[in-house]
Amino acid sequence: MKQWVSIMRMRRDGIPVLGFTWYSLIDQIDWDSQLKEVNNTINACGLYDLNRKPRPVAETYKSLLKEFGQITIVPHAEMLEITERPARLKVAT
Repeated sequence: MKQWVSIMRMRRDGIPVLGFTWYSLIDQIDWDSQLKEVNNTINACGLYDLNRKPRPVAETYKSLLKEFGQITIVPHAEMLEITERPARLKVAT
């Protein structure tokens, strides 16, 4: 939640934040050694473990999406609008 509040503050201050994601989707292996050694050490940093079981933070991230997912990337813009219309360039004339 702290990250989301920071994102909203940045946008309020005029910084064009275009996305928000959690890295990594799954746990990483050997990132503690910067991949220089093969130790098979599991770094538990993902939304899901290596068996695809969600970690508690996955539910928190899901809640963020439910609560704030409707907020557009750029207010009053159509940048990521899902539509059947062909692509077009939107420019001011």
